[in-house]
Amino acid sequence: MGEWHTHPEDVPKPSGLDKKSIVDQIRKSRLNSDKIFALIMGRKGLHLSLVKKEGVVYEKQLRFEELSSSI
Repeated sequence: MGEWHTHPEDVPKPSGLDKKSIVDQIRKSRLNSDKIFALIMGRKGLHLSLVKKEGVVYEKQLRFEELSSSI
């Protein structure tokens, strides 16, 4: 559960609007979950956030080469 979108960056970083939007989404949610994920895809990597009602609790940026070397 959550949201994803793309950024025209190699390894994306969420904007202030991205962070506000995902926190607003979980705070207004009627889901049976107290957390959601946000994923932003870039050209050479991604950004993953775990968000709870109190805000972003975890963030990680990964390059695609890091993912393929661990598989």
